[in-house]
Amino acid sequence: MIAIACCTVIAVSAVTQYHSPADDGAQAEAVSSRVLTVGTIEILGLQRYERDWFIKASGVASDQAITLTDLQAAAARLLNTGLFAKVADRYLITGSRIDVTWQIAEIEWGLPVLLDNFIWFSELDLWNAIARRVPSYDGTAPKTDGVVATITGVLQEMLTTVPVEGKVEHMLSVSPTGLIKHVFTVSDVPMPICGVTLTRQSDIGKDDLTTAANFLAGTDYSRHYILWLTDQNMLPALLRRGHLRATIGDPKVKAHSDEKCTGVHVTLAVVEGPRYTLGSIEWAGNSVLTAKALNAAMTLRAGDVADGTKLSSDIEAVQQAYGKIGHIAVKVSAKWVMQEGRTAATCRVSIEEGQQYRMGHLTISGLPEARRQRLEKQWGLAQGARYDATYLRKFVDFALRSGAATGRVGSKAVPDPNSLTVDVTINIVGT
Repeated sequence: MIAIACCTVIAVSAVTQYHSPADDGAQAEAVSSRVLTVGTIEILGLQRYERDWFIKASGVASDQAITLTDLQAAAARLLNTGLFAKVADRYLITGSRIDVTWQIAEIEWGLPVLLDNFIWFSELDLWNAIARRVPSYDGTAPKTDGVVATITGVLQEMLTTVPVEGKVEHMLSVSPTGLIKHVFTVSDVPMPICGVTLTRQSDIGKDDLTTAANFLAGTDYSRHYILWLTDQNMLPALLRRGHLRATIGDPKVKAHSDEKCTGVHVTLAVVEGPRYTLGSIEWAGNSVLTAKALNAAMTLRAGDVADGTKLSSDIEAVQQAYGKIGHIAVKVSAKWVMQEGRTAATCRVSIEEGQQYRMGHLTISGLPEARRQRLEKQWGLAQGARYDATYLRKFVDFALRSGAATGRVGSKAVPDPNSLTVDVTINIVGT
């Protein structure tokens, strides 16, 4: 009895087949179309998904009659799900039996999924519908066309049960902090916001929260936009007033209809929590700059309202203070520490100072030679001197104000972590 071993690899640049030198094209075609019975199936690399789901998705099961062409099609079908980075098979043919070994690499998950304006369905119904078609769905999804197409199809099918003649669209959204997420939206279906209710206990009265909420009235409902508004506008309004534990819940939406408006009503649950003041600032990791020098860079003082938004700008000021003395790779992080029953919060700041950089080479281009040399002599950081990350911008401003440079000025500072130097390039266009 002759055994034939072979393989197919999908999602790499080659399809490899092993055969004897005596084989010709006609023989290879005959082998590919020969009907075989599947024996054992081994799956290597499967972690996230259930074996039974994989077998069903592949369409290849034990005791099934298949051809090698069918096996190749199964590999392509698995890859097209968008759930795998690589799908390969190895097989051993003994007589009319074929034993199959799948070797797969699963695609990385992790991008959150936001279902924007599917107001006709509960979150649970949407979740379950997607999970039936996307195995191990957990509110995140890979960044692949196959998975996006599957989720889009599921949501489009759900619209037919309402029925709604809208179109499901997908986009990738990037937050100000760099978080990427999938956003699925129904388009071509008007759903104006007729009113907004804030459920809250407040010591503020009419404020930015109410203004922002009123701004939503009359616009089309978008969970994605409301979450952005709460994160970028409404929560900062609370943080500015020292409500460090403030939260704003997901928008709750219900149908609304009266003589003035037919659409939806949105409710936002606002939990403001206590209003804190700054008790003290604790520094950790600093040695180059003293706590006294760092406190001087901060605008927050003990007894002030614990302004969460001001803290962000203060951290930038601390980074700038380090950049001024050459520590351009400094890392600064801060967190508020609150204790139950106390309204004085501690601000804990951790610092990784990094290495000190020195001035490298200065290159100025775009000026006649005499003017270039004059401007170069006015540069105040000598090669090898401690680098000042704030100096380049000041110098460019000086060059423009003094008339030493006219037109458009481009500049860049390029640090070299090996030599711990910074090379500066200034290019003047249109002089």
